[in-house]
Amino acid sequence: MMDRKTFLAVSAATAAAAVTSSAFAQQGKTPNKNDGPLIKRIRIATINTPDRDATLDWYAKWFDYYTHENSFVEQALAYSWGAPGMTGKPYSLISSQGSPDVFIRIVQGDKTAPFNPRTTYGWGSLEFIVDDLDAQFKKMKAGGVDIFREPASLGGIFASIHAMQLMGPMSITHNLTVEKGDRAKSNLPVAKSQVDRMFLVGANGPDLNALRDFYVNTFNMSKGPDYDYPIPVLADAMKLPKDHLFKLTLVRSAEKGNTLELHDLPKPGGPRPTIMGQLPPGVGMVSFGVKDINAIAGHFINPPEVQKSVAYSGKPSVTLKGAAGELIELIEEA
Repeated sequence: MMDRKTFLAVSAATAAAAVTSSAFAQQGKTPNKNDGPLIKRIRIATINTPDRDATLDWYAKWFDYYTHENSFVEQALAYSWGAPGMTGKPYSLISSQGSPDVFIRIVQGDKTAPFNPRTTYGWGSLEFIVDDLDAQFKKMKAGGVDIFREPASLGGIFASIHAMQLMGPMSITHNLTVEKGDRAKSNLPVAKSQVDRMFLVGANGPDLNALRDFYVNTFNMSKGPDYDYPIPVLADAMKLPKDHLFKLTLVRSAEKGNTLELHDLPKPGGPRPTIMGQLPPGVGMVSFGVKDINAIAGHFINPPEVQKSVAYSGKPSVTLKGAAGELIELIEEA
């Protein structure tokens, strides 16, 4: 935890960032439905963890992810996130071999109170496309990885899609998915390495309609179907009846397979414990590629700015908050 001097400095910086946020509203044009989704694809999942090295080793061992960059969070980048307390924190930028411009960014923040990503608001899960799910399952099971849903078909119209669920660093649910049918005709992206890129991220919030409306109205994302699912492991964690039906829906971005899975999280779900001035722990932020930041009408934390990390390729980025308080970073790309 921070000492009093650091706490006061971060508190002042956070207050200044809040003033900037309220004073600055990006005046983009109202999305035109004919333009399609303004979000092109998922670019970065930023994981805030007190143990960067262990998290980095986990992805290298099980996903064969490699490191592009080891550095420290610049002040300008931390302020763009509205998280000035992340200034100077070490981070690593990693990716698969197949998709070298879709990253996981592992930032070493301070330890928070214990929490469960599945029972708290914000970004909660990551899903990856894989080439050979059965081989990956055998490897991870033999290595003692906590797999709580073994490979199985999704059934129905998605019968050719098989997936498994496992527990990753920071108790983040990782879904590994494969298309066993015609990959060219599938809604899923095609894997270019054994464990390739993220193609779906999950967010939890107290109001599913508000979550969906935010992404549809702000980013012109396409609505997917609504589902009511029993999720026994989640019901158990929340001390709800095992047959409780959890509501979820999907919204889709422009590029094939890039999807957000939005979850309605009833009580006793609640906010994630977050240190003032830092990113939320676990998946603290998700970044998306957009064609033109100025085409988006949103209240940004700070004006768009070009950041130094290789993650941005010299293009401007900006951050805003979603309906459940989740941090959303937009990166302009051709």
